[in-house]
Amino acid sequence: LLSNGVDIESYKKKYPVPPLLKKENTVLYVGAWDVEWNLLFEAAEKTLDFNYIVVCPNYPDSKIQDKIKKYNNLFYVPGIKPEEVPVWITNCAVVMVPYITDFYKNRPLGITAKYYQAMAAEKPIVTYCDTPKLKEAGIPVTYTYSDFIQEVKNAMNKKSISYNFDLKDRQWSSITSKFIELLENL
Repeated sequence: LLSNGVDIESYKKKYPVPPLLKKENTVLYVGAWDVEWNLLFEAAEKTLDFNYIVVCPNYPDSKIQDKIKKYNNLFYVPGIKPEEVPVWITNCAVVMVPYITDFYKNRPLGITAKYYQAMAAEKPIVTYCDTPKLKEAGIPVTYTYSDFIQEVKNAMNKKSISYNFDLKDRQWSSITSKFIELLENL
């Protein structure tokens, strides 16, 4: 089995800041899995000076979309091009992964490329309802709304962070090289 990989170098570069990320105190999720919207509604209400941004190709239902519009600090973007992901990750203040409650129990994905991206960019990461294994890498994992909100506040005070995780074997070129080698040896 091969791990996910990312182009680590692309998360170490500087890019022009997308307009939405020019706001203060940006907390960003970029991913294809649905998020715990009620958690984000509560976070937006309790931390008015933080801007929560969800970039996801899965449109929330109309009730959720209507509720999002009621907040001045909660934004939904229906996806970006894959090549734009490093631009967004490197220009936010905090990366969040606010999965639906108990998501990790039903879909144990482990430490995924989403985390590799944020670790390569040295961004503070806060998770909700994901694998406890993330703690070994120095990533706070929360299971209550209040703990998530507190960890976001804690993360906002950090400019960058080095993680206890070796990304060298997660470099996309290494993964593809191993894949080709495995195919040739079939």
